[in-house]
Amino acid sequence: MVCKASQEFTHRSVARQLATGGADWRGALMDLVRRDPLFETTSSLSALRDDSVSCDVPDAVTFGIGVCSAQGRVSRGVPLDLVGFALAAETVRQAVGASALVVLVADAHATRSGVPWSDVCVQTARIEHVLDRLAARCNLPLRRLRASDLHQTREH
Repeated sequence: MVCKASQEFTHRSVARQLATGGADWRGALMDLVRRDPLFETTSSLSALRDDSVSCDVPDAVTFGIGVCSAQGRVSRGVPLDLVGFALAAETVRQAVGASALVVLVADAHATRSGVPWSDVCVQTARIEHVLDRLAARCNLPLRRLRASDLHQTREH
């Protein structure tokens, strides 16, 4: 049901992006923030009005998900808010005309909280499995990225 609503929004968003040539992605995002109660309006609109930052249509919308609790314990199961994060990010992706949705899984951060690497790997695999199923079911252009992969690159 949610995915059908998402697909309907995609058609409206794509039509708007084609009509404007993708130039008004900021305006489209401001409209979304104003009408959707999932987004905090005041700070979001303030940031979007800041003309000191200019850029083209974003290539991707990124959000992150943790593997452990604030108390330094591996999460039990997969966080329910993962679906909410993904669908909110997908709505933003569609509004701005970005081509991809990127999810950063914070596996490296969990080890800094004292969680054993073996537990982190098990929980990360669970989260990635749910992300893959969600992407397939809702036809999301989702890419997964582990923080531990970033920490191994020269650029980092």
